[in-house]
Amino acid sequence: MNIKGSFVALITPFTEAGAIDFLSLRKLVQKHMQEGTNGLVCLGSTGEKSTLSQEEQKKIVEIVLEESQGRLPVIVGTGTNNTAESIDFTRVVKSMGAAAALVIVPYYNRPTEEGCFYHFQEIAQIGLPIIAYHHPGRTGLFISCTGWKKIASIPQIIAIKESSRKISFMQELFSEISKPIICGDDDLLLSSFEMGAVGSISVIANLLPRKWSEVIHLLLQRENLAAKDRFLSLLSLLEAIFLESNPIGVKWAMHLLGLCEPFLRLPLTIASEEARQKISQAVCMIQNTILQERLDKKIMPMMN
Repeated sequence: MNIKGSFVALITPFTEAGAIDFLSLRKLVQKHMQEGTNGLVCLGSTGEKSTLSQEEQKKIVEIVLEESQGRLPVIVGTGTNNTAESIDFTRVVKSMGAAAALVIVPYYNRPTEEGCFYHFQEIAQIGLPIIAYHHPGRTGLFISCTGWKKIASIPQIIAIKESSRKISFMQELFSEISKPIICGDDDLLLSSFEMGAVGSISVIANLLPRKWSEVIHLLLQRENLAAKDRFLSLLSLLEAIFLESNPIGVKWAMHLLGLCEPFLRLPLTIASEEARQKISQAVCMIQNTILQERLDKKIMPMMN
């Protein structure tokens, strides 16, 4: 599969009662198909996978596959800290038609790098392409470049999603790993592409899929100055939606735009009043910018 471009880390919309809002989920998938997103990633940390039952997870995958109609690749988060469970769910989503699995480094157990290698190796036996996910902030485990070189040698590993936020390590990783690396931190997008990233699995893409995909396209075309201008216009919104643990902020921002309700499952809670105010201000700024851009596009042909 082609892993270049803008991939969205899909949220899981909930009702106030805590049920999955399947209608909103369908509408979100349709929106991404219309607005330039290159792929859908469901059941990641942004999708609140850890609060979903196995049956709920299967239903989400079923709906995302059904709505996308094979027009966009669907990548499913199948990794847990239980290797056997991760294998079983990877087998399930492969049979359902997923294009790839997103497998995070095992959390909580704190395995050695050797244990992490065997974890990925065993899951790879299922035969579904794997994007390995490095996020020490969530897993409590930092894998060295040497460890990643060994993991990346597994043929079924097609890419690494990198979210360590350590620039010096990222530079080393990009120079040592031959397989594609995907940016996992929206605010580090420019730095990641400068180092050689080929795509982004993004939170803000839930909110502004067209705008984010345009930035990625410009970066892939090496139109870096234009990409930088567009990226910087999103910086205040990026800062606001990550004031509290993801996906608290992005859900509130999406709620303001009528894309979903702001509800999450415990232990996550709705954005604090302070965060709501800052997110609201940032969303208003972005809306004004988008309106101005549309106006400029209408005026330019008239002037010519």
